[in-house]
Amino acid sequence: MRKEELEQHRQVSLRLFDIVCSEYEDDLSIDLQTLHDNIKKNKFLLAIMGEVKAGKSTFINALLGEEVLPSDIRQATSAIVEIFKADKKFIKAIYANGKEEEMEDDLDTPDIDEAVEYLKKIASVQEEYRNLPIVQLNNFIIDKLENNGPNVLITNDEIDEFIENTELENLKKLPKEEFERQVKEYIKIHKDGSKIAKVVEVGYPHGFEFDQFRLVDTPGIGAVGGIEEQTRSFVNKADGVIYLHNGSAESRPLENAYKNELTDKIKKNMYLILTHRSKHILEDIEIKTEEISEIYPKIKKEQIFSVDSLTELYLKKIKGKSMDEIEGLMDNDSHAEDLFAKAARKSKGNLADFIDYLEEQSNFRSAKKSIVEFSENALSIQLTNFVEEIKKHFIELQDATSEKIKACKNKFKDPQGFAKKIHQIREEMKKYELDLNRFIEEIGDEFNVNVNGSKSQTKLEEIFNKFETEINEKSHADFKHIDNIKTYTEKIANDFLDTYEFFIKDMTNEINTKISEFNVEQEEKIKLNIPKIVMSKIWQKSKKDSTETKQKEVDQKGAWGFCKRVFTFGICGKETKNYTEVNKEKLWENIRSQILNLIFKERKNISDSINIFIDSATKKYKKEIKKKMEDRKSFLENLKNEKKSNEEFQKKIDSLNKQLCDFNENINKCNELLGELSC
Repeated sequence: MRKEELEQHRQVSLRLFDIVCSEYEDDLSIDLQTLHDNIKKNKFLLAIMGEVKAGKSTFINALLGEEVLPSDIRQATSAIVEIFKADKKFIKAIYANGKEEEMEDDLDTPDIDEAVEYLKKIASVQEEYRNLPIVQLNNFIIDKLENNGPNVLITNDEIDEFIENTELENLKKLPKEEFERQVKEYIKIHKDGSKIAKVVEVGYPHGFEFDQFRLVDTPGIGAVGGIEEQTRSFVNKADGVIYLHNGSAESRPLENAYKNELTDKIKKNMYLILTHRSKHILEDIEIKTEEISEIYPKIKKEQIFSVDSLTELYLKKIKGKSMDEIEGLMDNDSHAEDLFAKAARKSKGNLADFIDYLEEQSNFRSAKKSIVEFSENALSIQLTNFVEEIKKHFIELQDATSEKIKACKNKFKDPQGFAKKIHQIREEMKKYELDLNRFIEEIGDEFNVNVNGSKSQTKLEEIFNKFETEINEKSHADFKHIDNIKTYTEKIANDFLDTYEFFIKDMTNEINTKISEFNVEQEEKIKLNIPKIVMSKIWQKSKKDSTETKQKEVDQKGAWGFCKRVFTFGICGKETKNYTEVNKEKLWENIRSQILNLIFKERKNISDSINIFIDSATKKYKKEIKKKMEDRKSFLENLKNEKKSNEEFQKKIDSLNKQLCDFNENINKCNELLGELSC
């Protein structure tokens, strides 16, 4: 479809939105509001997200065909980086105090890319602040500046209150006093917002057809200091997602994102990219792709790809070079040597075969072709989602208006019967409200962890007691080697997380079933924090604490390994040497106690999270139901009290019929638009 036609459709859809907005006021769905914001700004946001070390920046660089983003940042800030179409490459940063800066690459210094260096500076955490939860601190400062103006003074009392009432991530487990001292120092240095990049945009002459198509580099899933939450909150504003994953099909971060974070709208427009292809066997990749396709059926199979982004970038570097030049590159570049090794061995010096092998290893052409085609249809996809949401709202308005017309006709035809009907509805609503309160109490009694004998309390106790018993029944003698302890504890941690997640899923399904009795659509998803049991840290600390220094007697040896002939009969002398050894019994006790402490701690955290969720969810549903009941009741009561002549009453019915016709007409316009967009 031509750009001019799409622009016409965009304008029509925005007018339809204005009509819906005037009827709904503040009750529009979040999905519709988000779509409107992006379409109004003429942006299609394709977010690149994925686990830490999945290679997001390298993938984006390979997609663009040039190293636009720095890929060697040790720790990113909260910066969400948007890449948009421009005539030349430049970086634009808007700081929290409103200051704007732009940086272009100076062509007179070919060895230095000033734009990339500037981006690296503003998008990475400085060395002295790596212990701090930068995102949480930056957001505190940004909120203060936005609410109170750029000249606001952040007082010591406000900082103290923020520290006391916010669950700040103490990344390096610093002593409380030292951690708070560093937090206060950071806030005082950055409180004017002049060093906090709030918006980062990269202008680049990318080759995507749709000019408003924007690639967005988000901080990694699993990143600390509030960075992961920053990604999650942004992704819901996006129109589509490319999720980068380096691991098995049973990926916990991917599974959690798919189940709890990504909306169905996003899943329809989602690419799943398996990275680091060169490190895996081709047969394993094919099996993994099939497994993932079965586990995540809403992701289109044709939008799952395995790629090696770094190989693709090196293919650009060696374009036009001879085999001798490529071998010279391998001698001086360890990355090139690793990536090219198999290709060099199999091609046996044949340049064409070497390139073919690398292209197969990269597998980037097929992925890029699909993404380019997707970008060409981006506006059409975005508008389709937008119009579908508008249509849903018009249908709701249509249903509500039809009910009002029916009520008006009943009063018009039989005023006395209508009055009786009002009384009947009042009684029904009283009963409905009693039933609703009973339902809320039942949910609490059944699932609140603090209620003795509730399902949640019983099940959680069962989960925790099971793991506590199993761990306590083990002794160091059950493990032949210390590596067996490591394997076992990793299994215990994974089993605990799997059991807990299954419990959450089961509980959510039960609550959903109960809520469906009241015909309320559950929009809010359960978002409980999955415990983070990092076994590598527990293992390292326990092993260190369990390592003992011992002594043993050994033969005295000379420089060449022969006995020193210190006795007349040529017998080797003895000497005492120190050596270290891990005490297996002590190691098991250290690990056992740490895991049990974590489980006891999570028992309370999980219980509190469940109770908060149940309380907020039931309040939300009660509020929604009561609002619908009150709206209906208010309309009928007003209708009952109206003293109108037959002529006036007919005018009211005619007015409602006119509204109904308008809604029907707008639904038809939506259908026409959807039909044209699907062509």
